[in-house]
Amino acid sequence: MLSNSSKVSGNETMFHTPSSSSSLFSAAGSSFVVGLTPMRPCKSSLSGTGLHNNLRFHGEQKSKNGPYPVDVVIQSVDMDNGYLCGYLSIQGITEDMPTLSTFFDGEIIGPKCTFLTRKWDASEDIDRQHWSKFRLFKEKKFDKSFNSDEFDYHKEINFKEGVFMRWKEHFLVQDHNVTSVRGASFAGFYYLCYMPNERRIEGYYYHKESEWFQSIILHQVDNPFPESHSFR
Repeated sequence: MLSNSSKVSGNETMFHTPSSSSSLFSAAGSSFVVGLTPMRPCKSSLSGTGLHNNLRFHGEQKSKNGPYPVDVVIQSVDMDNGYLCGYLSIQGITEDMPTLSTFFDGEIIGPKCTFLTRKWDASEDIDRQHWSKFRLFKEKKFDKSFNSDEFDYHKEINFKEGVFMRWKEHFLVQDHNVTSVRGASFAGFYYLCYMPNERRIEGYYYHKESEWFQSIILHQVDNPFPESHSFR
């Protein structure tokens, strides 16, 4: 999500913000949750990646306007099909809604989803600039080969070293009919990398009209709920 760190149109701007760790992690008791249902098991044939249902992170996103706390719950992970989804809660972006929670889904880079975005106003050059910010991407020299027809995702991508992803927010959990809030927007998306050994996600937000390279750092936190659930 974007905050008022960069202008989009009129009074709307784009950027991601923070939320208190209790706002999303205790979402089961919040007013916007209709109900909870047990989730199906995490669908993956890849062990050791560290990504699984009901994983929780806390951290912050930084822009020129300052840091904003962020909380994330990974609702569901399907490594085999390169898919995950969850909820992102941020606080302080706009006075109209001090806390914003959004639903997002994501693409896990691998055989099913390539490094090339091919949507959301992201060109090959924009992909290269953002992916090249990640240490693992540079160490593997992917910046020289990620657009090649010869790039072998089965061979080159090792999920135990790092999981590259894109996350795209879709709607406010508080009201799915709301697509924008004065002073905030979620028209862009995140380039991300999860590092299992460090239990950490780092990334950058992109939208063509926003401040570029707004960084986000998320640290995995202990799961307060032993059983995975999903919002419905």
